[in-house]
Amino acid sequence: DMTVCRNVHRMNLNIVNGILTRHQELANEFLFEREFSYGAFESLMGTYNRRTAPPTLSSDSRQTIPLSLGCSFTRQQIVHIANCARENYLFCISDLTEQHIEDLFNCRLGFQIRVKNIRLLALLFDCLLEMSLIDSNWKSTLHKGCFLLNRNGAKVVSASNLSSSLSAIKRIDCTSKTRIRLAISKLVSIE
Repeated sequence: DMTVCRNVHRMNLNIVNGILTRHQELANEFLFEREFSYGAFESLMGTYNRRTAPPTLSSDSRQTIPLSLGCSFTRQQIVHIANCARENYLFCISDLTEQHIEDLFNCRLGFQIRVKNIRLLALLFDCLLEMSLIDSNWKSTLHKGCFLLNRNGAKVVSASNLSSSLSAIKRIDCTSKTRIRLAISKLVSIE
């Protein structure tokens, strides 16, 4: 299937980008200072995966790491975001409430929610960033806090997942994309 091939290709490009930009020491160690054999490749990927794995923090150690999306929404803005999330089926929860949205944006310790459509959720956060309503580090904050789970709840949605999903949704047109952009553009006028 071509979609699977493109997704794997994007994932591999994100890994290469991560090695070359955020983990340059790995590039120096594995790519430039020794013969790059298949064994060296496996060692490189093992080291990279260990360094970028989602944190497995106990509840005590998570409390010492303050996470924030840099936002402070009013109650009416939270209601508006929750309505947008419900209308576009962003989460795998039939009775999504404003409290779920508030807990997510406040980075409440221990909060987790299963994502139904990662692409559209990434777009929502990107729109919030474009309006300067959240910090630019939103992907890493969501990843570090383990707030988002994949559809079946088995894995944490990583910053890399969010990046590749955002890239993918930017290249296509759909009505949900238009609805989300419009909803978030109205958010600044809500008090």
